[in-house]
Amino acid sequence: MRFFFIINLLFASCYSLFAQSSYTLDQVIGVVGNKPILQSEMAFKKEQAKVQSIDINNKNCELIQEIAHEKLLLYWAIQDSLNISEEQITQELDKKIRYFAAQLGSKEAVEEQFGKPIEAIKAEFRPRIREQLLIQQMQSKITEKANVTPAEVKTFFASLKDSVPLIPSEIEISKIIKKPVITKVEKEIIKDKLVAIKERVKNGESFGTLAFLYSEDKGSAERNGELGFLDRGMLVPEFEAAAFALPAADALSDIIETEYGFHLIQLIERRGESINARHILLAPKPSPESLQKAKNELDSLYLLLQSGKAQFKDLAENCSDDKDTKQNGGIMSNPLSGSTKFEMQQIEDPIIASKITTMEVGEVSKPFPQKTGDATVAYQLLLLRSRTQPHKANLKEDYSRIQMVAENMKRQELLQKWIIKYTKKTYIRLNAPFESCLKF
Repeated sequence: MRFFFIINLLFASCYSLFAQSSYTLDQVIGVVGNKPILQSEMAFKKEQAKVQSIDINNKNCELIQEIAHEKLLLYWAIQDSLNISEEQITQELDKKIRYFAAQLGSKEAVEEQFGKPIEAIKAEFRPRIREQLLIQQMQSKITEKANVTPAEVKTFFASLKDSVPLIPSEIEISKIIKKPVITKVEKEIIKDKLVAIKERVKNGESFGTLAFLYSEDKGSAERNGELGFLDRGMLVPEFEAAAFALPAADALSDIIETEYGFHLIQLIERRGESINARHILLAPKPSPESLQKAKNELDSLYLLLQSGKAQFKDLAENCSDDKDTKQNGGIMSNPLSGSTKFEMQQIEDPIIASKITTMEVGEVSKPFPQKTGDATVAYQLLLLRSRTQPHKANLKEDYSRIQMVAENMKRQELLQKWIIKYTKKTYIRLNAPFESCLKF
């Protein structure tokens, strides 16, 4: 029987997130504890396998067992009162949105892919993120004693014999990002535009039409600015406070600033702690002078690095504007593996890939412009930290990788024992035609 797949990453790929969004809740095909297994979840697993080129012919039982195992972990995570904070969920959502935006070019591109604004995307996936974090936390609790000793690593490696894997070339990259500063004058220009739009609405023009014409939130602009019903806690704090403070339908907010720009909000309807509103988003654009200043700052950092008067790690921690890497000395993390190492084909940004291809280990690139996740043009420096050559795995060069595989095997064993034990304590039912798949 196939071991349960340990979820190492939330939203394993950009595609998987998009694919899941297309399914609707439909037929219940089983129950684990009080957690239903849905036909749509089965379809999603098949889509994931298809994208990953995994042969799933005649493997419906394996797929439904995998879903059932996830439900079992989720059910007992709740029974054991494991808790995921709203802040954890928000951080994970923000991290994934930034990643998708970087891959697709902008947050607007993410909205276009989903056909809805960022806040609505987050609202839709918030419950799923909570569940995945609970499953991860439960797995961690079960496998917390899965550490292996150096002797166990050597024994595991020796057991591979003729199946020692080939390790492809891998690289490690650090980066420093400098974003142009948006000046007070540039912000005031945008606020004045929204004040003028607000006056037009007061004078009888349609908010929805103006949102369609002018809003830079493309996902909602296509629906005349409408966001759809969202619960309290699903919106950024500044926007939420202003929207929930509106007294009645058609009421207009003041001009509100958030991380996305400036908003004008119109209330459509409120139902208790849920709200439906329209908004118009305008984001200030950096001036050519601000862009040049950002470039000049990175030019100065580049010269410091070239002269040996500073370390890349220190400059990243003190000067970078990239929230995801600055606390780690600028080191980029591979979202597909969770490690700091990338195979070249895993670098989806074509500009970064082309830069790295021609760089030597230890070399720092000259500053170059690049769009960030919020569609702002910023300047970057890259450091190629390391590059390995393709080779057969060995303990000297690949000890940490082999150790990780050995620990994962031990986690799988602990997890499998837990699953066998707790299926006996849990109500589990699979409907036709899956009854015979109930083997743990």
